[in-house]
Amino acid sequence: MFDNLKILPNGDYQLNPDAYCPLTLHNISMETISLIQRFFVENVNGRGVNENIRFLFMTQPIGIREVEAFIRGEYTCLSEAYVDMNSIISNYYKDKSGFYELCKKYSPEITDLYFQELRYIDYVRILDDQHKLKRLYDKLVQFGMAIQREKIPLHLIIASLGMEKLREIGKEFNIKGKKKNIDTAILFCENNDIVSYIKTLINIENCFMVKKIPGVETMQEMYSYAYTIADLFYSVYASYFFRYWTIVRAEEAMKHGAIEGLQYIASDRCPEECKCKNGKVFSIAEVKKIKFKLGCGCDLVPYNRKWD
Repeated sequence: MFDNLKILPNGDYQLNPDAYCPLTLHNISMETISLIQRFFVENVNGRGVNENIRFLFMTQPIGIREVEAFIRGEYTCLSEAYVDMNSIISNYYKDKSGFYELCKKYSPEITDLYFQELRYIDYVRILDDQHKLKRLYDKLVQFGMAIQREKIPLHLIIASLGMEKLREIGKEFNIKGKKKNIDTAILFCENNDIVSYIKTLINIENCFMVKKIPGVETMQEMYSYAYTIADLFYSVYASYFFRYWTIVRAEEAMKHGAIEGLQYIASDRCPEECKCKNGKVFSIAEVKKIKFKLGCGCDLVPYNRKWD
């Protein structure tokens, strides 16, 4: 499991040391390193790799030396990453203990959903018992992070029907709606007949909406940081990892004579240094020396001239 890992003299862990952009982690245990590597090869917890990585950064103060060098103004491979670094730069050294405690108290899964949904404040979700978010929203209500049923203002529930449905209702009752859904919903609330009709369309019992909790602005900032640095970590790690395993499988196939090498397929959006390799077939030894830059869309595919 500990392939592509180098333990440095100072105790740091360098992931993918042979990559164009290795990642050097500190303030992290070997157990967590192993877990990160498992995320990329196994279906852990039934979640996607991105989500599992994000949940780690939501609960642990993992340090990345390359990020620290970038913040100091040094040139690193991260300068080429297609990630907005502003949130990372602004929050990397801030105290995040309160945010970590929140995530551990309510679980990363609940906290992640809360901050994702908070981007659409005043948006009402209508969730029946079969909806995948129903269980999580029940928890949000239990923890005081969401409200439901009659506690939600009626005009917000009505606005959740969407523009087309509101127009349809307006035509039926011969009332012209407003430009904004929320204004149309407020107008409809003044008509008892419309309200009675809408209540036949929506089961109020199934209505949920997140609400702001004390100190949420600071927590939102920390969530944005965790989300962004996890995205950065995934994009950098994955850019090497998946090609590495392509090479490992190809090496095994070559032992059995199934293929002759790996063919380089250049991406249209990559520079000339990539395009000049397009179509060329490389041996395993040769392909291991190729350094794929961050964001490179080029691919390696098994090659056998018999397939031509």
